[in-house]
Amino acid sequence: MKERTSRHPKIQYWSLNEEDILSENYKEVIDRIRQNGRFDTLCISCWEMNLWDLSTKPLIGKVVRYAHDKGIRTPLQVFPKGYHTKWRASVGVEDAVALVTEHECLVEEDCTVIRATGAKNVRYPEHRNSIAAELLGAYAFQKSGDGFYRAGSLIDIRHRAKVLYTDGESLTLSFDTDDLKGCCLYVMVAHYYAAFDLFSDRILREYRELIDAYADLPVNGIVLDELKNMVILPPWQTDAFRERFYGRNFHRYFAEQTGEDLIRILLDMRFCPEGRDEVRIGAINRYFDIFRHSTKRLETFVAEYSREVFGEEAFAGLHNTYHNHLQSDEIWQTGCNWWEVPRKYAQTDEDIPYPIRMGMACGCRENLVYDMYYAPDKEKYFEKAMRDARFGSRIHYHIIRSEGNSSISWDVGSPEFLDGVKPYEDKIELLNRFDPAMPRMELLVVFGFPALCNWYPDRSARNSMDINGKLNIMDRVHVLWEQGYLNALAPSDAVADGRIRAKDGKFDYCGHRFDKLLYLYPQYSKPEVISFLQEALQNGYDLKILGELTRDFDGRPAELTGEPDSFLTEEDDIPGEMALTPNTIPDGCVLEDGSVVIGHYESVAGDNFCTRRFELGETLCEATFRGVFALKLGENGEIEKLAAGGLKEFKLNGKTVLSLDGSRDYFLREA
Repeated sequence: MKERTSRHPKIQYWSLNEEDILSENYKEVIDRIRQNGRFDTLCISCWEMNLWDLSTKPLIGKVVRYAHDKGIRTPLQVFPKGYHTKWRASVGVEDAVALVTEHECLVEEDCTVIRATGAKNVRYPEHRNSIAAELLGAYAFQKSGDGFYRAGSLIDIRHRAKVLYTDGESLTLSFDTDDLKGCCLYVMVAHYYAAFDLFSDRILREYRELIDAYADLPVNGIVLDELKNMVILPPWQTDAFRERFYGRNFHRYFAEQTGEDLIRILLDMRFCPEGRDEVRIGAINRYFDIFRHSTKRLETFVAEYSREVFGEEAFAGLHNTYHNHLQSDEIWQTGCNWWEVPRKYAQTDEDIPYPIRMGMACGCRENLVYDMYYAPDKEKYFEKAMRDARFGSRIHYHIIRSEGNSSISWDVGSPEFLDGVKPYEDKIELLNRFDPAMPRMELLVVFGFPALCNWYPDRSARNSMDINGKLNIMDRVHVLWEQGYLNALAPSDAVADGRIRAKDGKFDYCGHRFDKLLYLYPQYSKPEVISFLQEALQNGYDLKILGELTRDFDGRPAELTGEPDSFLTEEDDIPGEMALTPNTIPDGCVLEDGSVVIGHYESVAGDNFCTRRFELGETLCEATFRGVFALKLGENGEIEKLAAGGLKEFKLNGKTVLSLDGSRDYFLREA
């Protein structure tokens, strides 16, 4: 394969179908990409083909071999087995995912009948009808209030159940309740669907066999895109998601990890003994803590095994972000494991806020972020490309369309688009050669995952997806960024597992150093997190905490002690309270290694020059250029690296160092 200009990939997403291959249209697409020379990685997604059906392998082989011969890398994006109706997987109950429906009534008769129809929040028609319905739990108790029962009154009555009717979708049960009149009957039914429980070992075997099957092709990795649990209705399509995920494999995994019974946890998430709300708090926290392993487990296996088979340079991807908001259905679909999935490059989508990208990048080996992006207007790609360039972010261009594909975005493989993107990608390639460090960020923001997942006991905080809807996490960090206060967002997981540490007066996140830390919402924190916060407070670290801590992860009383000004309220002015320093580089920022990067869209779009003045340490810099400018100075003020699009003039402390005609891009690196 031809050596790429820089070590960073330049990526497009290709929606390929069978007709493209049979007509050999794929050759035209690859030739066009190769001739344009701005992209070297085509992530192939076969929307209309079932890659699990290996009869398609010879067709795929034609494409990847042709691309390989042209010097184009081809990671192969694979949809989960059973994702589409015509590819519906053969999944038995043992390996299937389930949604749990709840049924509650007052016992008034000797025999109580419960009718459980299917879950109402399954999104896609191919999964909407369950393949089996099963009684999961049945309890009787003396209810003492909303969500409470009298201590000692709980009885497990599963053995009293008799199945009157089942058709796979619904389940009708009768219970002998002769001695339970006046009690509350609470029943949970699991509705299984033709989709994998991601805790199943079978899904790991399926992917292992798939990777092995494609091992003889020059594929540059098997990659996952928006890997998620069975798709449920998003917040804008449901009034309230109150079902919960279950599976027999999930049940076993939960017991292995916690030593507890998942069915009892599901009960405790809804009801607890009177006066013991720590039971409910702890159950909710433990459920989500383990449930979030579902996607991470499979993502990790696929990434690691793909590298083992296709080589260390196999592309690991794609993005794990789905609906891109922490307080939506994301927790149920992806586990919000954006920071956890193994990636060489952080990967996101749809122009997600920069603090999230920066926080994810801190945990990855490489210094760039790829944001998959689509738009109906090609100019929106170009503007975003130059804006992202300022902060070490690149576009994963979506989508090269086949004939008849969805028109959700511009065809980024069309001649018009490729010609249009040339001047912008040429400038960005200069930055790739410059190989910028990550932006220098004064502030690290960490949010508490348990507080996000657990609204209880504040019922007004319970949102449509059954998590805490009152927290202000993403909007807060986005506003800070827009105000010029560059920051990275990370979850409390990174504190609990030691990736974030307080060290030598600063906060270290996988080697990236921050002067200040803002911790959002410590309620229900794990012991490791409470210890971290308390030690940082006691040792005088620059830490501010927003939100109360009254209970720990298990629901027991907890608190943090420190100076009053260490604790903020929702109304406080965070930049003022934390004495934050805004970014002062116009259209750019200073990087961790002291260099600077600027990205300017208008000068490329208008084919004109822009002039930017800024201070780099004690040196006053002034540059006139087109599109991008990147500079690193040595200790004595000498130029170590310089990259500029259409450089016309460059001054240091008022003295002209370079004077050119601006007709060419410029790159300099000291030997």
